[in-house]
Amino acid sequence: MHRLIVNAGLAVAMAVTANSTAEESIRFDIDVWPILVSRCLECHGEQKQEGELRLDSPSHIRADGQFGDIVSPGSPFDSAIFELISLPSD
Repeated sequence: MHRLIVNAGLAVAMAVTANSTAEESIRFDIDVWPILVSRCLECHGEQKQEGELRLDSPSHIRADGQFGDIVSPGSPFDSAIFELISLPSD
């Protein structure tokens, strides 16, 4: 389960920072959105934003939050979302 969450975060980070070549292989609506809906939006969506983190659209994902940039363009492994999803679950 933890591996799925890490992979989901990596997909999010890559999808919103991707160049045109990578965009062809990872699409937000097909590859990332279903993961966010099933794993993240209950706590980080339009109605509720735990930790002031909102992940229900690419613009919210790109917005600076209390952790700084959620994604680091061109560097998904340096993205805050990758660090956050790598933390042990509560």
